[in-house]
Amino acid sequence: MKNTQIINLLFVCTLLPITLSAQKSSTVVTIEDISAPDSPIRISGQAILVEEINITDFHYKFNVDATLTNVSSQPLLCYNVVIDVVSSSALGEKGNFTDDRFFRDEMIMQAGSATSVQYGPTAWRSVSLKSGEATAGSRHVKARVVFAQLADGTRFGDAKFEQQLRADRTGTVADLTSAIASYEKGTPLATSIKNVSANSKASFVTINSTVLNHLKDSLNTKGSTETLAEMKKFLTNADKRKAYM
Repeated sequence: MKNTQIINLLFVCTLLPITLSAQKSSTVVTIEDISAPDSPIRISGQAILVEEINITDFHYKFNVDATLTNVSSQPLLCYNVVIDVVSSSALGEKGNFTDDRFFRDEMIMQAGSATSVQYGPTAWRSVSLKSGEATAGSRHVKARVVFAQLADGTRFGDAKFEQQLRADRTGTVADLTSAIASYEKGTPLATSIKNVSANSKASFVTINSTVLNHLKDSLNTKGSTETLAEMKKFLTNADKRKAYM
C-alpha cells in the first residue's frame, strides 16, 4: 500500500509541471476586408497573433501590417479605417485610424497607389479565464473603411463620421484663425497655439489635434516665421475646399 502511494505521488508530481505550463502559439492571420463593395479603398495584409494560455490566464499580443490601396481614379484626401483583432478567446481590440489632408497640399495616396498601417500593443494583454472560455479557432482580423473622401470632394461611407469630420475641420479653421489673430495682436505664436489647443472650437478633435500638434513641432524645428506661413497656407487650402468641408 505504501509503495502504491509513493508511485501515485510521483505520477502526480510528474504531471503537475505539464498541466501548469503555459501553452504558447504564434499564428499568422490574413486580414479580411469587410468594406462595402463600392469603397474607394481596399484593405489587405496580415497580422501575427501570439497567444499564451495557462490554467487561469490568457495572454495575447499582436502586430498588424495592413496595406490600404486607393482603387479609385482620384487622389485620396481623407480616410477612416477600423481594424478589429480578435484572439482565440474571443478577446481583442479595435484600432481606429484617420488621416485627413484637408489643410495640406499633398494627398494621402494618388489613384492606384497604396499606404501602410502598422500597429500592435507593446505589452501583453491579459485576462483571467473561466473554465472553457478559450475557444481555439475563433481568432480573426477584420478591417473596414468607415469613411473616405477623394480629392474632388466625393464622399464614401458613414454619415455620422462625415458630420464629425466637418465639425473637426470647421473647428480647426476657427482655431487657426484665432491663433493668427492673437499673434497679430502681440501674443507669441507658441502661446497663441497653446491657448487655442486648450480651448479648441472643434467638437471632434482627431484632425484638430493632429494639426495643432504638427504646428507645435514646426515651431520647435522651423521657428515662428515659417510656422505662421504654414498656418496661413492651411487656411488657404481650407478656403479652396470649403465647398466640400
